[in-house]
Amino acid sequence: MEQRTRGAGDSGSAAKALRHEDRATQSAVAHFVGSGFVDASSPGVSLRSTPGFMLPSASRTQKRSSPGLAVNLRKAPLFILFALLTACHSVLPATPLSAGALLREYQNSSTDARLKYDGKEISVRGLALATATLPLNSADQGSVWLQESDRETVGKVGCWFSSQQAADFSRIVSGQHVTIKGIFNGEAGVELKFCRLVKVE
Repeated sequence: MEQRTRGAGDSGSAAKALRHEDRATQSAVAHFVGSGFVDASSPGVSLRSTPGFMLPSASRTQKRSSPGLAVNLRKAPLFILFALLTACHSVLPATPLSAGALLREYQNSSTDARLKYDGKEISVRGLALATATLPLNSADQGSVWLQESDRETVGKVGCWFSSQQAADFSRIVSGQHVTIKGIFNGEAGVELKFCRLVKVE
């Protein structure tokens, strides 16, 4: 009889323990659903810090955007930047400027001329005052000076070129009309940098 009573008591204790575990589990689930982060079995312990625990990524639950739309959105800033640069870039004349016209424009207002041409590549046609001075070495620069053909305009246009362009500029002799393309720099006068010879007449 004593053994049966003890066995019944053990069975009741086991059942109570199971019910207690079930309640604890349900409580933990309820807290997880309610707050999403707290484990009731360990108060104050965040489930985010529990080893092996991982919340579902928001990106996995959200509807994926269209690949084509994403590409267009990425390219949109490039189109906007290109449009702004195109709008801000002043259109320079396609035909060469005469040395006299460029000199007169600079003499009338060097500030306006620099705003218009500084840092831009332009072509200038003029009369070579002398044979081009060739660079002495690969680090040196050569130069040639142009003026208006009628010689009425005061001043001259300085054209500077690298040793890689020396062979072309060596063809220039005094009194020839030439067309030269280069980057305008009006800091110390009317000058073209990084010049290339376009034509010798």
